[in-house]
Amino acid sequence: MTGPCRVADVVATVSLALMMGVVVLDVVLRYAFNMPIAASIELVEAGIVGTVFMALPSASARGAHISIDYVDALLSERARALLDRVSHLLIALLLAGLSVLLARRGMVLLERGDVSIALHYPTGYLALFMALAIAVTALVHLARFVRPTSL
Repeated sequence: MTGPCRVADVVATVSLALMMGVVVLDVVLRYAFNMPIAASIELVEAGIVGTVFMALPSASARGAHISIDYVDALLSERARALLDRVSHLLIALLLAGLSVLLARRGMVLLERGDVSIALHYPTGYLALFMALAIAVTALVHLARFVRPTSL
């Protein structure tokens, strides 16, 4: 799983850098020359999708997501390991379902011909991109269920 997570990290990093560049350039052009970037909001929205959704697989692989461990201190090591595995299985199943729903939504948006307002790109591609990232994250959680120490 390290290969897909590394690719996702690179995409998230590039998306964040591009998003920051668009914001800085938009602010400079807006206040220095009164010429803002017309589609800056849409570019930042697409960057947010790339940054957030592509950071999920790596964060899940590293266990860097938010977790609540009130019960963990009360459980034995074996019970904690079982709880951890069951939670990874449930998360994988829920994310797989979410991925399917997002993919269906993306296909509907593409079939309807929905496009963004300023750049006129098909918005269904963003939903399909999110579905892919969620599917990879589901696979990460499935791997952590099958082999908890493999990642």
